[in-house]
Amino acid sequence: MLTISTHIKTNFYAANLDTLYQNNHITPQGKHTIMAINSCLQHTHLKTYFIYTGKHNPIYYWLKSKNIHTINRNTSHLTQTINKTYTDQEHQKIALGAWQRIDIPIILKQLQITEKHTLYTDLDTLFTPNWTPHIPIEIPKIACTEERSPNHYNTGVMITNTAYMQETYKEFTQHIYQQKLNKYLTWDQDALNEYYPTETITILPRKTWNWTPYINNGKTKQNQAKIIHFHGPKITNIEHLSGMEETPYVLDTWPLTDPQKHNIPKDCQILYNQNPEGYQQLYKYAQKYLNNQINTRTYN
Repeated sequence: MLTISTHIKTNFYAANLDTLYQNNHITPQGKHTIMAINSCLQHTHLKTYFIYTGKHNPIYYWLKSKNIHTINRNTSHLTQTINKTYTDQEHQKIALGAWQRIDIPIILKQLQITEKHTLYTDLDTLFTPNWTPHIPIEIPKIACTEERSPNHYNTGVMITNTAYMQETYKEFTQHIYQQKLNKYLTWDQDALNEYYPTETITILPRKTWNWTPYINNGKTKQNQAKIIHFHGPKITNIEHLSGMEETPYVLDTWPLTDPQKHNIPKDCQILYNQNPEGYQQLYKYAQKYLNNQINTRTYN
């Protein structure tokens, strides 16, 4: 009997390097990058690609030392469009990283990657020892998990059917450019939800594929998770809210937060309060992946 399944061999990350390292310090987003990559290398055999914009810095050279395949998108049409569209510098910084995932279909063509399915994960994710590249279902289009609503999915963990995404790429990007990106600001997730509605995609169980401490008001445990997502409170937010805070050292632009003023977004506080113990346990668990032995000398 033929078993229908999906096998994942390749994973993509995307970032604006300028948000990972600022003022001679690793930013909170940079910390998440280190943890994500270390967890991926430790628990998977995925061929990992890092799509980037921005200038080469110590995080970039650390990625190269880990044999991560880097893809420079500084001169792409998408990047040029973002640079022309965004007048707010902080929104532009985030968009230059977040929006890069929509170009994965053409990047696959350029790299001559012919795999049927690929995985994309946000920087604030962690692979766990439960990871397996085999999924016992067929994914004809896109597979994601719900995000607090059956009518909206989270693209922080996204499995895509290569042929389908390449087939729809031109019309999807034309739709986005017609909006001049202004409609969505930095939230490419909203653009994906609008163009590829929930009823057309495969919904994965969140407790397995996109676990975060607030799921089901904190009642769903981490032990089944293949991928963990710091969706909502990031590592520095948890430090402050739990009283484990380090001395702030750099403006945190992810999310748009100034840790020196402790201006944590209200949504992050609400989500944290649903399961403070779970967030504190996640924080401690994530620390083992924070191997930031990065040479911070100045690079030109």
